[in-house]
Amino acid sequence: MKKVVLLILLLLVAFAVWCTLAYNRIIRADENVSAAWGKVENVCRRRTDMLPSKLAMVRRAGYSSDTLAAVVSAREAAAICAVADLSEEETARYRSVQDALDKALDDLSLAVSFRPEEQSGGECREALASLEGIGEKIYTAGSLFNDASSEYNTLVRTFPGNLLAAVFKFGLKGSF
Repeated sequence: MKKVVLLILLLLVAFAVWCTLAYNRIIRADENVSAAWGKVENVCRRRTDMLPSKLAMVRRAGYSSDTLAAVVSAREAAAICAVADLSEEETARYRSVQDALDKALDDLSLAVSFRPEEQSGGECREALASLEGIGEKIYTAGSLFNDASSEYNTLVRTFPGNLLAAVFKFGLKGSF
């Protein structure tokens, strides 16, 4: 009888240790996703903060007011866009706002490239090139976020992590 009780007790302890280790692994993956998302937001905010000075330079050069208005509108949308959680819907909404800003900046860059004869065109191209560098950083940060999100989603969707995910209500994370 003592051996059976001891065996049951040993199994319960082993199960508790396993649950603790699995839970902590999911928490670490969740923290990695949050840290990677912080980098995405940081780089996107940096681009949004840089835009007014870059746009002022382009505006002084006399480029299309319609194109500038589209960039200003997209920047305002990007500046107020926030993510409540890292669900698939929220990250997709954030990404669509950033995509709209990317498109507006591409249109502006195209407009600047079609007027190379102006002396200020070079300054404007340099200003927009610095924004393109930020775009590359956004892409890199987004890729790191997607990797972290994929690892987390794999943990909470596969057995036995899905059991803990169901108990502790760990939801899936979106991608960028």
